[in-house]
Amino acid sequence: MAGGKPLAFSDAHAAGLCSLAYLPAEAGSSGSVALVTAGPDGKLCFRSADAPSEVQKEMLVANGGAPTPLHCLAVAAGKPVVTGDDANFVKCYTHPDGEMDGVATRFTLPVRALAYSPSGASLAAGGDDEGIKLVDMASARVFRQLKSQAYTRSIAYDPEGAYIASVNGDGTLNVWEIEGGKQQLCRRKACPKVDLDSTARCQPAWHPDGGSLLAAPGTEKGDIVLYERMSWEAAFSLAGQHSDDVSLLAFSPNGLYLASAGMDQALCLWDVNERTCLEKRLLPGSATGLAWHPSKNELAVITEDGQLAVWQEPVPAKLPGPTADVDALAGIKQKGAAAAGAGDGVSVLEGGADAPTGMAATEDEYDQEDSFLADSAPKAYRGTKGRRGGYGAFSSFDLPQPQDAIQPGATEMGDNGRRYLAYNSLGAITLRQEEDYNVVEVTFHDTARMRKRVPLLSDFFGFTCGALGEKGALYASRSNADSASTVVYRPYESWAPNSDWSLALPKGEEAECAAAGSSFCAVATSWRHLRLFSQAGTQTHLLTLPGAPVALAARRHQLAAVWHGGPPTASGDQCLHYALYDVAERKATEQYWIVGLSARELQAIVCANSPEPAVPSGNQRPVVTAVPLRPPVVAQDAALAPFEADLIRHGALLSHVTAAAADAKDGDDASELEGAVHQAQLEADRITLRLIQKLLAADRQARALEAVGTLHNMPALEGALKLANHHRATALAERISAFIEQRLAMEAAAAELEQEDGYGDGEAAGRQHGAVTPVPGPAFDDEHAASPAGGAATAGNMSRAPSPAPRAVVGGGGGGTNPFARKPAAEAPENSPGNASTVAAAAAAKRKAPSSNPFARKSKAAKA
Repeated sequence: MAGGKPLAFSDAHAAGLCSLAYLPAEAGSSGSVALVTAGPDGKLCFRSADAPSEVQKEMLVANGGAPTPLHCLAVAAGKPVVTGDDANFVKCYTHPDGEMDGVATRFTLPVRALAYSPSGASLAAGGDDEGIKLVDMASARVFRQLKSQAYTRSIAYDPEGAYIASVNGDGTLNVWEIEGGKQQLCRRKACPKVDLDSTARCQPAWHPDGGSLLAAPGTEKGDIVLYERMSWEAAFSLAGQHSDDVSLLAFSPNGLYLASAGMDQALCLWDVNERTCLEKRLLPGSATGLAWHPSKNELAVITEDGQLAVWQEPVPAKLPGPTADVDALAGIKQKGAAAAGAGDGVSVLEGGADAPTGMAATEDEYDQEDSFLADSAPKAYRGTKGRRGGYGAFSSFDLPQPQDAIQPGATEMGDNGRRYLAYNSLGAITLRQEEDYNVVEVTFHDTARMRKRVPLLSDFFGFTCGALGEKGALYASRSNADSASTVVYRPYESWAPNSDWSLALPKGEEAECAAAGSSFCAVATSWRHLRLFSQAGTQTHLLTLPGAPVALAARRHQLAAVWHGGPPTASGDQCLHYALYDVAERKATEQYWIVGLSARELQAIVCANSPEPAVPSGNQRPVVTAVPLRPPVVAQDAALAPFEADLIRHGALLSHVTAAAADAKDGDDASELEGAVHQAQLEADRITLRLIQKLLAADRQARALEAVGTLHNMPALEGALKLANHHRATALAERISAFIEQRLAMEAAAAELEQEDGYGDGEAAGRQHGAVTPVPGPAFDDEHAASPAGGAATAGNMSRAPSPAPRAVVGGGGGGTNPFARKPAAEAPENSPGNASTVAAAAAAKRKAPSSNPFARKSKAAKA
């Protein structure tokens, strides 16, 4: 994209903070569109929009004979051209004469930002002074002053004239209601900080469709955040193209495209609906002014070096033009059949004279427009009152819209104030409305299966969907004024306290549908995330769906997901794709041109709209980006999130190394890989033990037992038992002891099987038995008896298939170098795993003996 045809620049002003704007012709006049520029040389220039290098009129603004730098300007059809200068004045000039028409207002410090209202009746002005002045242009009187911090860098008027947005030098994003002057939003650190001597403006932009979205530069390098009107929450963001802070934003006249310019000297054109970058150009300097032509496919830009250029045809011809009437596009499709049968005249679809600017010329290209305009924005933006309707609130096409997400087994609220959140073969979740909150009741068809009645749940979140699983119920709510979108899980029965859990999703992410299986929970969100959790609340996996989610369903260890694969057909048929997961191995969805990979990060070149990086001319090389390998988990406790993320990363690394060791044939390679497997297991066990310590400190015993099930080595299991005893978690200690007994017995059985198969003689006799293949965690029933067929959920492997009989992973290299290597049979103690006849008794004696617990209190007699 950056390798396209370079822009033709010409000298316009001296270097510094320059400004530009297109001045539309007044309605009913014979005038033409003009391009107005201003700069630090004190010059205000009226230029021809068709030939920007030609100056039709030039005015010099001076103070005491010296040129006064002009920091900003504002224009409106039929209104004076307004400038803000370094001498603290807001001055008005007529067009095209260029005569000074008075002073609108003045400040005590330089003026930095100006904006006309949509009608042109009022003007907003701000600068280094505190406050923003609203000026009535007819009387040149300040009718309201908004209380704002000093150093206002930019101002933007809402297209409906109801709100004003501004950004201060410290990065604070403000939104005011104009009618009452009340501040609706004051979000600190929402935008990048701007130094006083910088040429960055940090300019926000309102979507032309009634201001349904407000775009503003984000604090992350190169990010553009789009906020939803009224709620002022982040709807989505555009990123991946700018390497430095974004300075300027400008929506196209019809709102289908967004132009952005950053301090990295890059100019990007975004497809707002698809959230992708269409074109990118490099500038000779950072842009300080950006404006769309009101009636053509052109984009004007001026840089800090005073260089001016007009980007011709920035929007590709196959897409609707930036000024195309989106209301008229719906009529084009409706008239398509009639136009195809007409024998005379030129059809609009054939690119006739009546076709809107930038429209496609063939029906095939029109189909591409349908795809382009099919938006996947969250449901919160659909059908906004007072704006054009349609999916995403960006178009008013009278076309079939993608269906909303659904929850299988759910019903709408009845007249009696009741509804089903879920209804399946197990039972039902009923929601009943009360005066101040809702009441949720879980009932089962087979009462003999669940003898205990599930307590009622008071719903203060406003649950919108629920899922009835085999061991618990999952609920999810959408965000509201009081809370973010929340996920809640309640098991039917539990042996540990605090077994139910809840967590809030990040701001702007909404839970769309949910499902609960026998060992996992799943939530699909508006960000196309598929989040999977264990029954105790550990996030085990995070996947990205190819399209907006439609539905989820779970049974036992299987999960079905349905999403939108494309826009609906003209007849109204939905284009849906689905996948059936055995909650098994996850495939990466990120696409990078990989340069290197380590256990902690990925070195790659990020390619946009291209499978491989372009080869630049000269000695330049593509930038290598280091991407940390830490999944963005959602944890109930922020202190646990790093450990859970590291466990997922180590689980993937361990699976990779284990698979490589299994495929190795050469003796030296196999020995080296087995050593790598053992080291990876040790590192995973260290992280797990630290997680267990945190969980026990928070009295989360059920999650601690899940973590115990992921431990690989016997010393780690013994360490977990010591931690349980130290925290006086008696029930957990009993289960860990039973788990250890089961593990020892299974290892002993595996050792006997190896001896029967001849592994005890010859070459295998000298191999160590310290690295043991992980045995799935035990499944405990209500009487906490261990069952070898079950298994606790692990973060590294999502497979829930029954595990084969465990076998010891053997390797050469002498047992003396391995601290966990087993001793020969002659030296083995009585409770050695190799002695199958005394395994259970030895483990039980070890568990019951008080002296085996280093943290147990000793009696006075024992001390004596």
